[in-house]
Amino acid sequence: MTSVPPPTFSHPGPPPLHPELPDGIARTLAPADRWRGGLAAVPIWVPFAAMLATFVVASIASLLIVGLVELAGTSVSSDSLPPGVLISGSVVQDIALVASAFLFARVWAGPLRFSSFGLRPTALWPAVGWAASIYVGFWVLAAIYAVVVGQGAEQQLVTDLKEQDSLVVLGGFAILVGLVAPLVEEFFFRGFLFGVLREKLGVAWGALLAGSVFGLIHVAGTPLRSLGILVVLGVGLCILYAKTGSILPGIGLHSLHNSISLGVTKGLPWWGFGLLVVSSVTIVLLVASMVMARERRLG
Repeated sequence: MTSVPPPTFSHPGPPPLHPELPDGIARTLAPADRWRGGLAAVPIWVPFAAMLATFVVASIASLLIVGLVELAGTSVSSDSLPPGVLISGSVVQDIALVASAFLFARVWAGPLRFSSFGLRPTALWPAVGWAASIYVGFWVLAAIYAVVVGQGAEQQLVTDLKEQDSLVVLGGFAILVGLVAPLVEEFFFRGFLFGVLREKLGVAWGALLAGSVFGLIHVAGTPLRSLGILVVLGVGLCILYAKTGSILPGIGLHSLHNSISLGVTKGLPWWGFGLLVVSSVTIVLLVASMVMARERRLG
């Protein structure tokens, strides 16, 4: 008697990752998940090591710049650096911040992109709403802080700007505080520092610690009483990143705040004030968008 062998059976394999979705349809991440990149693998101390490396590089660069200026025949005092030295030193520091973030994070997370640090598109109107709410909340808390703690003295930069009349120098400061600083500081302190701290400590403690560090890095030219205001701003920008899944709204809000401060400091007429604020925010968002577009083209 012969028997017929049973038909061969091919195992269908594991179930799909998201069985509720048709084949070929990708899952859309919520804002709270969308921002997470490869930073989860980065130890909590790495952003602080990157800041230390940046400080060393910036200090050496500043000494070299001062040396070159003195060789050119200009005397430089440590109490009052020439505007050109101050601006060029700040630019070197900002470049070092971005480079250190990529280099230090790469050791643990592998090659990263700007999107890994939160520079990615986000929904327009929710971002505008969150940015407006956080900025109003910032000014309310700043007013309460000023009443409780007292109004601190002016930052050294504010004092220098009030005494400065050169259009070239003022233009340099406008580019520095309205364009360069928002791009770099949001990338590093929100995208990198808060990005790592949130993975390890959660949103609340991560925002508080990252915001505190953001305030403290301005200690050199800021009265102690005024540092609390910068901490509040730093925490608010972290929350904005967490809520929108992108540092892009924070870049725009940071530029808005800095350009408003510069316009008030110089007592600009209404048209000059408006031109400064609108152009700063527009250009900084355009630059950030160009970086995102280039990254998408490169795949």
